[in-house]
Amino acid sequence: MTSMQPLTDVPSDQEFCKKPYSFVGAGRLTSMLWKTGDEHSGWKYRFNIVRGPTLLESFNPLFEPADLSDLVKLAQVMASVIADDGCLHADDRKRLKSLISDLDALTLRWDAAAMARGES
Repeated sequence: MTSMQPLTDVPSDQEFCKKPYSFVGAGRLTSMLWKTGDEHSGWKYRFNIVRGPTLLESFNPLFEPADLSDLVKLAQVMASVIADDGCLHADDRKRLKSLISDLDALTLRWDAAAMARGES
């Protein structure tokens, strides 16, 4: 496991002002994905995650234990969107495809367990 290190390549405000590359969600969680850089300097992918509003609240930066399964599903969707981008380096695509496969297996087990309990 790697140690926590400070971010040294934080995107500039100008990069974040660009239109998001994609907007995805799972349950009450939403993420915007940004793709910055170019073919010469390389591409970088960034994302945020927010908890969506209910009728009585606005977007919330805090999460609840019930959000954890949606977080896994959101990671699955985000990995799929990024892996499908033609500019992604082959090694990164391979790692993401492996992650997607692992998360697919996990969510399929959850779905099977829910069906066994009679949940929809």
